[in-house]
Amino acid sequence: MVSFTANLSAMFDRNLQFAMFAVFLQAVPILARIINSNFLIQTSHESRLLFVCFLLIFSYIVIYLAIYF
Repeated sequence: MVSFTANLSAMFDRNLQFAMFAVFLQAVPILARIINSNFLIQTSHESRLLFVCFLLIFSYIVIYLAIYF
């Protein structure tokens, strides 16, 4: 995914958007750990796994739609 977006940004001369994407890739896990430690620590492990799976699927769908359109 990162190499594809790097090639795509170089092709369209949009290196700023690639930099934002790279920062986003690092910021999301940090935010996820903060949310998990503050709000989801008392929920069951299965519920958190399902929530994360749905979020991952949703994020890949959003990335696909962004690339497609």
